[in-house]
Amino acid sequence: MPVKAIKLGFLGLNAVRIDEMRHHFGQVIGLDTSEQAGGETYFACGNENVAFSLHRSDEPGYKYLGFQVAGEGRLDDVLAALRESGIPAAQKSDVLPGVPSAVEINDVDGHRILLYRESARAPLNAPARGIAPEKLGHVALFSGDPGKSLDFFCQNLGFRWSDWLADILVFLRCNADHHALNFCARRGPGCSTWRFSCGTGAISARPATSWLWPMCRLNGARGAMPPGIICSPIIATRTTTSSNCSPIWI
Repeated sequence: MPVKAIKLGFLGLNAVRIDEMRHHFGQVIGLDTSEQAGGETYFACGNENVAFSLHRSDEPGYKYLGFQVAGEGRLDDVLAALRESGIPAAQKSDVLPGVPSAVEINDVDGHRILLYRESARAPLNAPARGIAPEKLGHVALFSGDPGKSLDFFCQNLGFRWSDWLADILVFLRCNADHHALNFCARRGPGCSTWRFSCGTGAISARPATSWLWPMCRLNGARGAMPPGIICSPIIATRTTTSSNCSPIWI
């Protein structure tokens, strides 16, 4: 049975100045900490117990990306299908809090990808602060050849093509969202940008993007606000993070 990704689950990043990064994503973005131990911090978002994580490192940047795959129970069929397609794959246990099992692969640029079925749900009534997005919306990765990345994810993980921008940017979907993943033409691996989505409840009384940047500045974000992009029911603007990591779209 072919492997079919059905949802973007989580993104992990390495961080040098991890205390600043924790403050940014906890207080400015408004993610609730689901677990913290040593140099690792895991954040909930919406109903996901872990949607984003930070890992102390000497070099900032991409660590892993997780996708939920269709089916129930063990991941033996996923492992077998990938190996039959010639993709090296290994089954891992307890890769992060609330994910008891995952299959690990690398894409054509060497990005670490984790495929899972079961994950814990976030507790209800998490404290509201910062922007408080409702889900991880999309992740953009660098690719030496976006066409090869498109083929890899469509042929092996059931993604579908959504859009091309010239021949330097490709958008892929795995469910009803326009895209969960996109690839930018640049030698990889690496993470370009990522987006958190705000539902209509969070923005109903706030016109355009005028409320987002003051809230970011109030909570300690640094940088300059570019023109906002309205993608109802998603409002997007860009804030900068510390530790030389990529910008985020909200």
